[in-house]
Amino acid sequence: MRDSTVARLQTDHPGGFLTINGDFNHAKLPKTMTGFTQYVKFRTRENMILDMMYANVKEAYSSSALPLGTSDHNLIRLVPTYKPVVRCQPVTTRTVQLWLGEVEERLQNCLQITNWDLFPEDFGQDVEGLADCITLYIRTCEESIVPTKKVCCFPNNKPWINKNIKALLNRKKRTFMAKDREGYSQFRRS
Repeated sequence: MRDSTVARLQTDHPGGFLTINGDFNHAKLPKTMTGFTQYVKFRTRENMILDMMYANVKEAYSSSALPLGTSDHNLIRLVPTYKPVVRCQPVTTRTVQLWLGEVEERLQNCLQITNWDLFPEDFGQDVEGLADCITLYIRTCEESIVPTKKVCCFPNNKPWINKNIKALLNRKKRTFMAKDREGYSQFRRS
């Protein structure tokens, strides 16, 4: 693999996990592979390290040698120790409002029956205080009328992915898995 290919991969996918491995009989990669860690630290053939495994994340693997019968090479056992960022971040819960059915109409009714003339009397010329008070009143009306529920937010969920989009994505995946070419091509066109 050329240096330019590795550099392009790192540029195109800055958060990507890259590995390069193989039987490096005549290559000397450590000088050209800056930012990569070599995980095979033991002899793989006689007194040489020929089989190598490079990755762009430190401490991603632990490696050990496994003899392979009468072969002149040892097997390399790589055990992943790297945890993706998405698994390192906690699942959070968030409270969302459920704007269903007549909720908007009920909130409008609440705000329409409010005597808005009472607010300026209490604050006089204090415009900021008046704005804060009206905002607090509207928020209180909203909290008392609009139902809420708690939802789990996983680190790999994007905020714009809602229940409808997830359902569409799952339908698309099922269509693909069922090998329904026509149905799948319709999903791709829409």
